[in-house]
Parts: sequence; structure tokens; C-alpha cells
Amino acid sequence: MRTTVYVAHWPQLGIVKVGQTILPSRVRRHERNGAQILALIHNATTDLEHTLLAVAAKLGPRAFKTWRDAVPTLGAGGIGFTECFELGPGAITDLMEAVHNADSQH
Repeated sequence: MRTTVYVAHWPQLGIVKVGQTILPSRVRRHERNGAQILALIHNATTDLEHTLLAVAAKLGPRAFKTWRDAVPTLGAGGIGFTECFELGPGAITDLMEAVHNADSQH
């Protein structure tokens, strides 16, 4: 199934989320909750999301221990809390390089 893979960034919190959706409203919800959308890759595969999640996991720790911790940031019951990482500016640059490389191959 083809979806949209996205990278959302909450700069004031130093949190990045790599996710996928078929619903544009999910991305808009993150924007309403203070996120900047750093990347949208349309017609992507689940493999792309998994690749970018693996890169993010190597670059920084998970941002939330439980879904409850994530509710103020993600809303909607903290859905996707395991896809959120604490990344500094250099790590975000590295993640975005991986996004660019992966996007050019898909």
C-alpha cells in the first residue's frame, strides 16, 4: 500500500516524529499541535518509514516512555509515541539527508 511518509519537528521540544499516513488530517493535526513538517514523501512504502525510523533511532533516544507522556505533544491518545525521538540540530540534518537519499531512490 502506498502512503505518505512524513517527518514532523517540534523545535521548542527538540522532538522529531517519523510517521506514515493515508490521511492528510493527521499531518495537519501535528501542525496544529506546534509541529513544523520537514518532509512529506507521497506514494511511499512502509519500508521507507521503517528505514527512516531506524535512522532516527540511531541518532537519538525515544522522546516518550508511554503514550500518556506524548498526549500534550501528539494529542489523540499519544498515537505514534514510539515514532518520536529527541534529536538535536546535527541529528536532524543527518535524518533529513537520509530522507533525501531515500526519497531519491523510491
